[in-house]
Amino acid sequence: MAEFKDEHAVTKVISTEILESPKHTPNFDRFSENTMSGANVLVAFQKLLPKNLSPGLSTRPANLYQVLSRYAVDGVGQRVHQTRWTSKGISDCYWVVTRTSLKKGSTHGKAWGRLVWRGQFTDYFLMSCGARRADYVCLE
Repeated sequence: MAEFKDEHAVTKVISTEILESPKHTPNFDRFSENTMSGANVLVAFQKLLPKNLSPGLSTRPANLYQVLSRYAVDGVGQRVHQTRWTSKGISDCYWVVTRTSLKKGSTHGKAWGRLVWRGQFTDYFLMSCGARRADYVCLE
């Protein structure tokens, strides 16, 4: 190897020799195929999560405050409805959350909103009546 006065030239020569050697050539073929399908990815993520999810991560029906605490700004702007309304055949009815005040780990508090009953806005604004007893879900 020739002597170099410039250190950058030495680095360039050595890095070129390493990259051109066959054992340092990267194998991009193994990255070109998508080896995991969507179902496999979902199963892999579910294995990473704990068996018992905290109420904040769950998508199951819960009391109003637990459901609202799962969303940004404590659920303001979300449309929620009671699960018992579906079982009674009441459709197109939900609350539009306008303001919340959650306490004690998001299991207690107050919530305000507009009630939409069978597609029509009503004059009801307070949602807190029975909010801890009934199960609620958010409408997507």
